[in-house]
Amino acid sequence: MRRRALSVAAAVAVSVGVLAAVAQAIVPPAGTPDLSQMAIAPSDLALGAKVAQEGYVVVTSDYVAGYDRAFETTATQHRVALYSLDSRIVLATSRTTAVKAIGGERTIFGSKLGRTLLASALIAEIRKHNGITLKDVRFAKLRSLGVGDDSFVQALTLRYKRYDITADLVVVRVGAVVGTISTVLIQPGKAQTVARQLAAAVVGHITSVLAAGSTGPTGATGATGATG
Repeated sequence: MRRRALSVAAAVAVSVGVLAAVAQAIVPPAGTPDLSQMAIAPSDLALGAKVAQEGYVVVTSDYVAGYDRAFETTATQHRVALYSLDSRIVLATSRTTAVKAIGGERTIFGSKLGRTLLASALIAEIRKHNGITLKDVRFAKLRSLGVGDDSFVQALTLRYKRYDITADLVVVRVGAVVGTISTVLIQPGKAQTVARQLAAAVVGHITSVLAAGSTGPTGATGATGATG
């Protein structure tokens, strides 16, 4: 039964964008702050955490650049198992644009219509698992995290048999930089603590990079990255 629950967790991860693929190599504009150093790094997690894929990604005209890092199944430094973890950083064209972006996400996740659409998309993704309906998806109250210039976490829980599968979406903003962290775990009681810890780590990284003026398309495993 636990194996089937993990299969559902994988579907949840896909549906919330946790396993987003980095399909092509993107080079950020010259002078762009090093977004790779702002995302969750292996050092923020339990010893042995491995990056599954990472790289700069295509962004819309409201953003200068974006970077995504996805991890293999891992755990936090406090040994909370993370079935999936994805950390994305985007640099908006202005602070105002970033403020509007995070405000828009708050509105979507805080509204009944927005939550219904998200739940429907989730059910569509995992419809092969018989017996899962909209009533099995529960949204927690959207909560501010109190880190960075703005931050919040939206958690949703899917009840499957006797398992509660929790997906957290954490959004933080520092200046014109917005960070999004997506996690899937089967320990719902730990979700809030994990969200706050990961949010604080990203805010710390963003603040350090902006203060240092670090630039360049490097990765955690690249030639000039954390392990290069």
